[in-house]
Amino acid sequence: MTPENLHAKMIQIFDKPKEGLLNTDFETHNMIEGPGFFPYCNGSFNKSEEYGISQGGILVLGQDWGSRKYYARVKEKNEKNLWKGEEGTKDTFKEIKYLIIKQNWKDVFLSNLFMGLRTTELNIGENPEILNVDYLQKCKSFLEIQLEELKPKYIIVLGTIPFKFIAQNTNCPIRAIKNFKEYYKTNKEIITYKFKNRNINLLVIPHISNMRLNWSKHEIQINQLFKKIK
Repeated sequence: MTPENLHAKMIQIFDKPKEGLLNTDFETHNMIEGPGFFPYCNGSFNKSEEYGISQGGILVLGQDWGSRKYYARVKEKNEKNLWKGEEGTKDTFKEIKYLIIKQNWKDVFLSNLFMGLRTTELNIGENPEILNVDYLQKCKSFLEIQLEELKPKYIIVLGTIPFKFIAQNTNCPIRAIKNFKEYYKTNKEIITYKFKNRNINLLVIPHISNMRLNWSKHEIQINQLFKKIK
């Protein structure tokens, strides 16, 4: 499986490009060659020229890729050979790359739950199509494809918004997280359950875009969870 193959499967689901609060025209906004979060980069955290997706590794799931404006900046940098997979000091990719290297994880694929680009200015906050039933159904279908094709041993979810979506769509015994302080008091293990005859090993962590701020209150609990990844 390659990122291009996975991208083609995604386009089959989002077969009618939409322009609204979210843009799902994947032909116009095609993949940017290089490291970064899928679907607009190849899902790797390094600059390997040829990158295939390994099964049985770690799948990192964020909410969405960001705005159309952000995409344009990244694409321009890539065309000038300046793209290193990060944009700014608080970039999600920059922080996740630091984390992967620190933990010495192998076979990591970086992806998202909600496909498409925001047409709004901000990259942060709840996905603007979070109440669009048709759009969410397509995202659910593609989530199942990602799980089937990658067969991840572990899934690391970044933040409460994507966790709520994956929990409600994969029969997770924990349905939502209000805040991490309360969550880590009672949940000290990897969440393990079955979904469509597949073992799911799920870790939920605060969003990593400003890791040092978000993690300062939970670093001990998070590191204890990471030690369970083998």
